[in-house]
Amino acid sequence: LYVFLSEGTLLITSPHSQPALGRWRSDGAALTMIEQSIPYKVDILELTTDRFRIRSNNPGSSVEMTLVPAGR
Repeated sequence: LYVFLSEGTLLITSPHSQPALGRWRSDGAALTMIEQSIPYKVDILELTTDRFRIRSNNPGSSVEMTLVPAGR
């Protein structure tokens, strides 16, 4: 579960881990997610009201994710 709060806080959690807090920021078309004080450039692949598909360019390898609104 990724929660992007409007003031730039990022909440990340899963059933098998403790919740983690990070940050996110947008500068025009560029998105950066900051987890454990490490910034990652993020490519927005798709953005609609029902889907947010991104590629996080982590140092080891890129990770693609498709996020949907909670409750759907």
